[in-house]
Amino acid sequence: MINLCICQWYTKDISSYADITQAINRLYCEKYNIKYIYSNERLVEKRKPHFERLPFIANNLKNYDYIMWVDADAH
Repeated sequence: MINLCICQWYTKDISSYADITQAINRLYCEKYNIKYIYSNERLVEKRKPHFERLPFIANNLKNYDYIMWVDADAH
């Protein structure tokens, strides 16, 4: 069995729509038994928020065979 994870990261400024896509993506992952990870923790304060996907994914690579990134405005 493939160990797959779907990741999303976003700040509170866009939570008006990102919380909706997070809920949709979480339900999808539950339905298909896929791990879902969300974070809003800043790891690289010096960079723009969209850069956070890189360390976020890198920190989780060792735990999964595949990681799929989904932008906060996508489902």
